[in-house]
Amino acid sequence: MESRQVKMSQLPNELTVGPKEKTKKADVCDSCKKKKELTSYCDVSKQSYCEICTQKHNTNGATKEHLQASSGGTHVRGEYRATHHKHTPTTVPGDDKGAACTLGMVILLGGRLVVIDNRHKSLKLFNSDRYTYAFRRNFTHEPRGIAAISGKEIAITFADKHVCLKVTKKSLAIEVGEGKYGAIIITNLSGVVLKEISGYTRRFGIFTGNTIRLVHDQGKQLLYIADLTKDCVNCVDYNGTIVWKVRVESPRGIHHHGNTLFIASKSKNEIYQMKTELGADELPILYLLLDSEDGIIEPRFLSYNAQAKRLVVEVAGNLIQTYNCSNRN
Repeated sequence: MESRQVKMSQLPNELTVGPKEKTKKADVCDSCKKKKELTSYCDVSKQSYCEICTQKHNTNGATKEHLQASSGGTHVRGEYRATHHKHTPTTVPGDDKGAACTLGMVILLGGRLVVIDNRHKSLKLFNSDRYTYAFRRNFTHEPRGIAAISGKEIAITFADKHVCLKVTKKSLAIEVGEGKYGAIIITNLSGVVLKEISGYTRRFGIFTGNTIRLVHDQGKQLLYIADLTKDCVNCVDYNGTIVWKVRVESPRGIHHHGNTLFIASKSKNEIYQMKTELGADELPILYLLLDSEDGIIEPRFLSYNAQAKRLVVEVAGNLIQTYNCSNRN
């Protein structure tokens, strides 16, 4: 399925912590005919749009396939393409009493799928060939987050200990605490805290244990945080400064690989991809990768493995959809 641009947005400067950008000259939007800052130009319609009309244009059934450019004039194309491969139920008949409650999954070396089931306090492994159920590991506590350390190792967080985590080659980003005591800590693989980013008075998410998802880029010292309460994804540095925001309706699962961020929208039944490295005049732009026609129904968690060229998405509560997903180059 070809990637389609569906939505782009740059929030006003007053919502961003950091140096104020230069104000762009206002012009007349070709759609609403109002004098506003223009954020995109459509090659098909040959018109320029303000932020609100850009969103309408990109989500309208008749025009959402149109390729647009940002206000800086640079065309951006989604880096990845994906096709459906397999669907796998996470509830195992005979072993599980009732439906599973998936709270995360990772793809290991060779394409093996590991899923954590919060309701049954277990980890489940599925083979890479046809994603058949292989075995489980039961826990005494509820697993809440999972990430791959390597192709053979994983890290898991548990209830009342840590909530959400993301692993890079040398460190982990972990959400801890709630409310004004909430924070994101960066630790090494031995558990030594290298950095703590307080969530108190911050505007990149509310810490409840259930209202943010995060991924970590240690090399650039950046976090990408899906804020479930404010319908947006924030790029945040180690000082807690918001570098940029992009609006995403009902964001859920999020995964970072290279220069691409994969994002799930639960209410829209869609998976997006976007560039994370933006030029000085470049806006964050979302491109549609998968939607309901591809089996995306109320997605919550996702994971990608470049070696296996597989993207996995948890949908409809207890089903994993697997996709062949690779760089179009």
